[in-house]
Amino acid sequence: MAGVLLAITAAYVSNLALGVGIWTIWQIISWGIIGLIVGFIGMKCWNKPFMVVLTISLISGYVYGFILSLGTYTYSGTFFAYYIAGLPFDTLHAIGNVIFTILLYPFLAKNLPKQALS
Repeated sequence: MAGVLLAITAAYVSNLALGVGIWTIWQIISWGIIGLIVGFIGMKCWNKPFMVVLTISLISGYVYGFILSLGTYTYSGTFFAYYIAGLPFDTLHAIGNVIFTILLYPFLAKNLPKQALS
């Protein structure tokens, strides 16, 4: 649930600064779904190896792009062309997720309660 609340807040605040559009709804949906999935994994699997965390962060970049492409389909009627054209950006998002995970995980693992990372 905390992941969904974070998704709503992050999308709303960032879009206030960067511009609000129909995509804001789909950003909230995609970040919320990713938050729910990761939260469920955290509840079911304790003490995940670092490589599992990296893999989840990598996959999350592609899940985000896929859901945003579904959103585009709802108002433009085009999915595959938009999704294929967005794959290079999804790849950059996924790589960015991995880089941020590598950089931030040691600090977060040391300073957050165990329950927050489990």
